[in-house]
Amino acid sequence: MTKSPARLLKPREVARLFDVEISTVVEWARTGKIPAIRTPGGQQYRFNPDVVIALMEPIHITDKNGNDFEIFEQPEGPEAS
Repeated sequence: MTKSPARLLKPREVARLFDVEISTVVEWARTGKIPAIRTPGGQQYRFNPDVVIALMEPIHITDKNGNDFEIFEQPEGPEAS
């Protein structure tokens, strides 16, 4: 039995997860900061939920006083040439 593909996320859903504007998510997709799939008409982006969740993994930080924190960073793309 094969696993059915997960439903792809819309930019609005990704924006809510990262607490950013929809236009920011579209810009991330356009510039390659977050992998995206174009809809058949080529006008809209969709996102694999597994990839989005992986990007949301927390980063563990310990400050100089020994306090531990978990933060979530926004996606970073390849360095500009």
